[in-house]
Amino acid sequence: MNDLTAQPARANILIADDTITNLQLLSVMLESRGFYVFKASDGPSALALARKSLPDLILLDIRMPGMDGFDVCRQLKVDPATHSIPVIFVSALDEQDDKIQGFAVGGVDYVTKPFQSKEVLARVETHLTLRNLQRQLEAQNLQLQQEIHERKKVESALQKAKEALEERVQERTAELIAANKILNQELQIRKQTEEALLGSQAERERLLEQLRTQEQQLREVMNSVPEGVLLLAENGLVVLANPTAQEYLETLFEIQVGGTLTRLGEKTLTELLDSPPKGLWHEVTLEQRTFEVIARPTSLGSENQYWVMVLRDVTREREIQTRSQQQERLAAVGQLAAGIAHDFNNILAVILLYTEMALDVPELAPRLRERLLTIFQQGRRASDLIQQILDFSRRTRLERRPMDLQPFLKEQVKLLERTLPENIRIELDFKTGSCVMSADPTRLQQAIMNLAVNARDAMPNGGRLDIRLERVPASATIHCIACGVVSGEEWICIAVSDDGFGIPPEVLPHIFEPFFTTKAQGQGTGLGLSQVFGIVETHDGHIDVSNREDEGTTFSLYLPALPVKSYSEADTDATSFIRGLGQTILVVEDDPVTRQAIMEGLSLLNYRVVCTSDGLEALRYLEEHAQEVDLILSDVVMPQMGGVPLLQKIRQAGFRIPVILMTGHPLQNELEDALSDDLTAWLPKPPRLKQLAKMIGESLRYAPVQRVNN
Repeated sequence: MNDLTAQPARANILIADDTITNLQLLSVMLESRGFYVFKASDGPSALALARKSLPDLILLDIRMPGMDGFDVCRQLKVDPATHSIPVIFVSALDEQDDKIQGFAVGGVDYVTKPFQSKEVLARVETHLTLRNLQRQLEAQNLQLQQEIHERKKVESALQKAKEALEERVQERTAELIAANKILNQELQIRKQTEEALLGSQAERERLLEQLRTQEQQLREVMNSVPEGVLLLAENGLVVLANPTAQEYLETLFEIQVGGTLTRLGEKTLTELLDSPPKGLWHEVTLEQRTFEVIARPTSLGSENQYWVMVLRDVTREREIQTRSQQQERLAAVGQLAAGIAHDFNNILAVILLYTEMALDVPELAPRLRERLLTIFQQGRRASDLIQQILDFSRRTRLERRPMDLQPFLKEQVKLLERTLPENIRIELDFKTGSCVMSADPTRLQQAIMNLAVNARDAMPNGGRLDIRLERVPASATIHCIACGVVSGEEWICIAVSDDGFGIPPEVLPHIFEPFFTTKAQGQGTGLGLSQVFGIVETHDGHIDVSNREDEGTTFSLYLPALPVKSYSEADTDATSFIRGLGQTILVVEDDPVTRQAIMEGLSLLNYRVVCTSDGLEALRYLEEHAQEVDLILSDVVMPQMGGVPLLQKIRQAGFRIPVILMTGHPLQNELEDALSDDLTAWLPKPPRLKQLAKMIGESLRYAPVQRVNN
């Protein structure tokens, strides 16, 4: 008897798709797993190839010219030769109507483009396994029926032989003369009959042994399937279960084989045995694990109804899918931010420069000064929002330098006392020890401000905001929400605590996710804490959260400490404009409004200003007036020639004029190139006038030191 449970070394799979790249991608996926692949690029070819090769499974694209996937599937299902071949539909659109129509014409599953290799292989292998199990069960049923039929034939023959024997005995008994001869003949017939009976018993034993072997082989097949496979009676009794299914049953439902399964999570057994409202698989969530469940009926050759149920743990798959969607969303935000940053920051530069110039007018009316200050503050908020998105999408460059966090945090507390409501009391606590680290002051200030604003929102009726600063020795261990326990390094810890209402436990795992917010629509962007996480990460640090619901929250930032040494830092916030001595500055800016605003601001600072609209025009001016120019202030992104190529041309020409680059566009490789060409300084748009005055003053002051001497 043939081994009905043996699977072919390589299953044959037909792929039908009018897109060559999809055919190639699916072929590589399946052939790498050991499947033999047939390929068709349209519906008629797929239909002909399926009838000719009779594959084990078909991956069928829905949208194909001429004959679509639904028509191909209909014709396959009316053909007895191809009726039982499972069909998995493939589509770039996750449309409910397409799925319903696919299942209506005979499809068994649905895969959405772009393909996830693990998902495609898992679905293909699952349906091949299910089909093979069905074939084996049907084959065993047919085998048993044949054996029963053969047994009945043997018993019938024996009965007829017995009846013939009795007739002969009666006939020969009357013939006493021939009794001895007849007796000998009857003895011979009886001997032959007994031998036949013994042969029939041996055959039955052989068939039973073969059935036991097939049962063992079927069990091994079930045990090798990576998903949980159950055989259920109609009342939910668990008849069989492979090891994976047994683990699920014992861990999640506390039942074993022989027990009764009534529900999985929120779904009853009746719901699970019915078709799901969406897709081919039911989705069940149990103890933070996600499962896909499918059930198929089988009679097993008896009057009772049985069900084969498959359970797939897709928790990791869902996590990867969610992370992939977040990365795609982040990439989209980054592309959008990079696209609008340049033009938007040019607009803000004009607004802020003119506003700052107007605020410097001494005779300004108080009410007008207040309005202008509001415009300036809102413009800075808009600039910070663009910067938040660029920081979050990793499209900005950190400018790290050694800095002492004690005076830095003192200044931040002063700023917060002017910014936060009066009913919030701010306390600053310094621990002993040096608190010097390498940091970008602007980004670190943004992180502190974001945490303070978050604390303010958690204390709508006021409260206490504590900021603690201390040096953590290398002998101590710290905890990171992303990395776990960390040890072996010295850290500077900035802890920001509030006594607000805390963070609900169900919200805590999501607080650093991009765009996640519990605030009402229009009251939060969902980028604040995610930006804090990104800033700490780019500083090679760690972050931890200590939360007490209804009592408050503490965010601890651990940043790498620099070795202890004497350190002094000049005051970085000028209280007044640093004015020039009539030096000539060449401004290179393509936007005319921005160019005019910068020119007027520099003129206000007592500089002589010459303007050009792009790098080529600036080079032509320098050919005749290079000796008159004391400093060049250039935009980075311009038509004809941008700021970085302009810097390269200036250095190649031998000019050692200080060059400051401005950009409203995220800098990446361009800044690396500029630094290698002796860039004096750079600043992001929109610049503050005081910031611009300070940078130009320092560049002119230290220009001889910063220039390259060849």
